[in-house]
Amino acid sequence: MVTRKRAIFYACLLILLLAGFVEGAQERITIKSIEIHGNRVIEEATIRHQIKSRVGDPFTPSHVRQDILNIYKIGYIEDVRVESESFDGGIKLIYRIKEKPWIKRIVFEGNKAIKTETLKDKIDLKEKTFLDRGAVKQNLAKLDQYYQGEGFYLVALDYRVEEVEAGWVDLHIIVQEGKKVKINRITFSGNGHFKGRTLRKQIMTKTYGLFSFLSKKGFLNREVLENDRIRLQNFYMDRGFIHCVVSEPRVELDQDKKHLTLRFFIQEGDLFTVQEVLMTDNLILSTEDLQKMIRVRSGDIYSRSEISRDLARITDAYGEKGYLTSEVFPIISEDMDTKTISVNYKIREGEPSYLRWINITGNTKTRDKVIRREVKIAEGDLLDTKSMRESYRRIRTLGFFDELDMQTIPTSADNQFDLDLMVAERLTGQISLGAGYSSEDHLIGTFEVTQGNLFGRGQRLSASAEMGGERQTYNLSFTEPYVFDKPLMAGFRLYYEIKEYDQYTRSSRGGDINFGFPLPKNFRFYTNYNYEKVNIYDIDDDIIAKGTTGENLSVFEESLLDAKGMTYSSSIMVAFSRDTRDDRFRPTSGSMNRLAFKYAGGLLGGDNWFYTTSLDSGWHTSLPWWKFVLSLHGNMTYAGEHGGRDLPVFERLYCGGANTVRGYSHRGIGPTDKEGDPTGGNKRAVFNLEMHFPIYEAMSGLVFFDAGNVYDEEQNFFSHSLRMGAGFGMRIYTPIGPMRLDWGYKLLRRTGESAADWHFAIGTYF
Repeated sequence: MVTRKRAIFYACLLILLLAGFVEGAQERITIKSIEIHGNRVIEEATIRHQIKSRVGDPFTPSHVRQDILNIYKIGYIEDVRVESESFDGGIKLIYRIKEKPWIKRIVFEGNKAIKTETLKDKIDLKEKTFLDRGAVKQNLAKLDQYYQGEGFYLVALDYRVEEVEAGWVDLHIIVQEGKKVKINRITFSGNGHFKGRTLRKQIMTKTYGLFSFLSKKGFLNREVLENDRIRLQNFYMDRGFIHCVVSEPRVELDQDKKHLTLRFFIQEGDLFTVQEVLMTDNLILSTEDLQKMIRVRSGDIYSRSEISRDLARITDAYGEKGYLTSEVFPIISEDMDTKTISVNYKIREGEPSYLRWINITGNTKTRDKVIRREVKIAEGDLLDTKSMRESYRRIRTLGFFDELDMQTIPTSADNQFDLDLMVAERLTGQISLGAGYSSEDHLIGTFEVTQGNLFGRGQRLSASAEMGGERQTYNLSFTEPYVFDKPLMAGFRLYYEIKEYDQYTRSSRGGDINFGFPLPKNFRFYTNYNYEKVNIYDIDDDIIAKGTTGENLSVFEESLLDAKGMTYSSSIMVAFSRDTRDDRFRPTSGSMNRLAFKYAGGLLGGDNWFYTTSLDSGWHTSLPWWKFVLSLHGNMTYAGEHGGRDLPVFERLYCGGANTVRGYSHRGIGPTDKEGDPTGGNKRAVFNLEMHFPIYEAMSGLVFFDAGNVYDEEQNFFSHSLRMGAGFGMRIYTPIGPMRLDWGYKLLRRTGESAADWHFAIGTYF
């Protein structure tokens, strides 16, 4: 036995000695030449760069092995072999390269339900590129995921490579689609506190239904299914079940191989409530003030999402105080015996933050001061989030920029920040010439030249003309929003208009002088002086005949005859408004409220003495659905007479049409004469409800409900019921405002009225 062990020992020793001899011999073998063969596309220099062995170096096998690995890293190599042969007293190394083949064509076989073009769009494999088998397998997995999302749960995918010429192959992707498999049932196990129908509302995966061919719901999508598992787990955690576990759903194919059953397995765990909510290390804001901000209270069911929202509220409260670097750490402590949780918000308040510089980039036309004057923080001031949000809103509502990004950038000082404003300008000048159709004025020709940001100063200059069969309008206006670089708005407007009505024609020419300035809390004061000459002519012959013969005239007919000929009006209007909308043309939040009073005649002179009072309010809010916006609008207007003079006919109020109650013709609601022609009134109430939803980036749809009416001198507001309309519409957003197309249906239609009406217009609504 001892002899055998010794024999093994000596044999091993001999092997080691021989190995050392061979290695030593290799070290003395010199590389005399290195050749590369087989590469067709890859440059020889690229390959040589990866080879670390050099002519004149001793031959070392470990170096050659590393060379092979380096060559593979090029990425387009399928195989590398190294040969050696005697050469000039040493050896020659020959690196034989086999490149990956090039894909000449990608061919799909077996796909019938889904077009080849669609499948090619789902993969990132391209023709005229190297064949990477790993990438092919990854793309097959993508196609499998896509097919399953389209309902082909039994799909099978494979590929075949066919050489068509030297170095070129066709990649055949073989598809066995199978039949569509629909989700028939979704079940839940272990859910003791919530019913199945409640849990089904939390997930995106749905069973196949009547409209699944439109929504594409009812088919299996693995990615959506995994997100549903997380949604269910979050749902439980937001309702006190902090240890809930939702296992990976089980997918079961029914025996008919046409339907699937999805089974979710839930371990709810125990229900936890909040024992106490504490604040620690807070000095700037008192515990009492912080407690008022948060929603989670002692005794509430624990909700992880609500805790996160409370955390954001506390952080934002410090941000509004100027403590941008403050941090809030929620420390959660569980008590398994009482099934309660204690929440301790540990606060690191930090130091107040100050603004060092305001940096503006991207404004190639707009001057810096036009943007800076909308920023409600001056350099050197305390930097707070409330002022930043208001500054962002004010710059955005200028309407000069397609994009706006606002960021705070730390500086070398711990409590100083720079405010970076990055903008992308939009075109603010426009020349338009064309023809259009208005449901109120019929065919019209238009010409307009507008510059909303004149010379980059923020000034607005506009000239326009509209000419149609029933209306001609000419306007020239100018507005300076900051007079002498102060927040004082001033401007003027000159106009001339001819408008034909059923019973008369009215022409007016005049001008406005406007002035306004901002007030605290987003309020604004505005005043306007107007001087206007009005000519009433082409009065209906029947009305003139009645006035001549002394027949009884209505209030409208009397005021029409009194206004006949040339008169002039001198009036002043004052208004207070509050605008918190996030966008003038496409608001998604905020409101616009305006109270206005207009007075004509009296000390101002003129032939027409009257006054009007108007209250207008529009509110907008985003709905929890995908980019849906709900808008509510109301208007109450009263027009009165004074000085013993009748209300001028052209100041009477009407209702119906695109801007009041849709579904009715222009002036189609309110008092009428014996012939059924509208005579208007002196009181008007209008209410509108709209829900907007996106269609494309510059287009949205809506459904609406309108109600309104007009009341004459002998009637009070709401002395008779409102007329109502409902329908749908579309908005196309253009640089001059939204293009509006609405179809309204009359509700509670009266005898002789049409069922519905179309409305087309350009401009804002409310």
